[in-house]
Parts: sequence; structure tokens; C-alpha cells
Amino acid sequence: MLGIVSGIAPGDIDNDGDTDLVIASNNGNRWGHVDIFKGDGTGDFVWDKRLLAKAGVNDVAVVDLYNDGLSLPDILVAVSEAQNVGGVQIWYNKSGVYGVADNTGYTFAADEEAKVPDNYYSTSGEALAVSTADLDLDIFPDVIIGTRSSSFYTGALLVVQAAGTANEKVTNVKVNVAGEVVTIELGDMNKDSYPDLVVTTRTSASAGKLAIYFLNDPNLLP
Repeated sequence: MLGIVSGIAPGDIDNDGDTDLVIASNNGNRWGHVDIFKGDGTGDFVWDKRLLAKAGVNDVAVVDLYNDGLSLPDILVAVSEAQNVGGVQIWYNKSGVYGVADNTGYTFAADEEAKVPDNYYSTSGEALAVSTADLDLDIFPDVIIGTRSSSFYTGALLVVQAAGTANEKVTNVKVNVAGEVVTIELGDMNKDSYPDLVVTTRTSASAGKLAIYFLNDPNLLP
């Protein structure tokens, strides 16, 4: 049974031509799961497996991170581990196997995969949102992460280029916009054929802002 749902991402995770669903949910204080439901192409979905984040789960995304030609999307999970502490877990899709063996001695529930993430990005704050897009038009998708870094409504908007490769580069592109970044969307907002970043931030318990970062040159991030 799902907990309090915090994110959902569609994608063909088994490369069978049918859209599947990856759902993030929380079952307690900073304790969440990622459940995979496989679609049959008719609108019906069947539960497949559950990944334990061992952290609060805020958002989820699916993307073929390495663009390795297998067309098997990996799973990215934005998590909170403690107040103002978190990151993004990377669960690589190895033909339906996610994560690596957990050697901590932890006892998993019967419906949980006994695995931990393959990789992890520390974000110097709780990762509240995660999305992907090929912003720089190379062969690798870029990872966009929104964070909360303090109790005073501060945060970053991180872009990870060439994630997991020798050319990986992390840039905080958030400038002149107050608040912790809570949502991220992408779209060509000014019709120049380049994707732009649209984010919302929380600046207090009852206020926030909308910000658009225009990407006018794929070699120059906003």
C-alpha cells in the first residue's frame, strides 16, 4: 500500500512500448518508498516492485541517464534525510534490477527490494524537486535539482551536466530569486527552440515566487 504520495513519473521502464508509472510516497517521518507499476498499454497497471529510500521522498524522475542505447530509464529520487540535509538518489535500471546490495544488516520488509541506490548526489540541503532535460544539447540528459538549505527559506537550483561521467559539472543557476525551490518544469517559453527552466519557490509559510530562467544558448546555462 502506498503512503502519502509525493511524486509521480511516467516512463517506459522496461522498454516494451507501454507507459509505466514510478510513484514516490512517504510512510513516516523522513521514511519513504518508490513503487514501480508496469502498464499493459490498455490503461491498467500492475505493481512490480518497491525500493526503500531510507529517507523522506519529495519527488521522482525517470530518464536514461547514460543514454547507453538500451532505452532503459533510470530512477532519480529527491530525498530529505534530516532538516536541511538531503540529496538525489540514483537507481540505475539494469534490465529491471535497481540498486546494489545492502550490506548494513538492515532487515527489509517482504515487499521491499533489499537494495540501496547505485549513486547519490549530496545537494547541501534537502532535495525538494528533481527533473531532467538535455539543456546543453549533448548526448547526456542534464539533472535539475531544487533544494532547501536552511530554515529561513533558502535554497539552490542545481544543474548537473553529464551526470556520472568524467565531464560532470554542477552549477547553481539560481540568482536574484529568494526562496527554497519546490517545483521545476521545463518548456520553450520564448519560442527560441531552447528549453527554459520554470520554477516556483517558497519564501515564507504563506508566500512564494515564480521564476523563469531563459536558456538562450545551449553552451551558456542561465
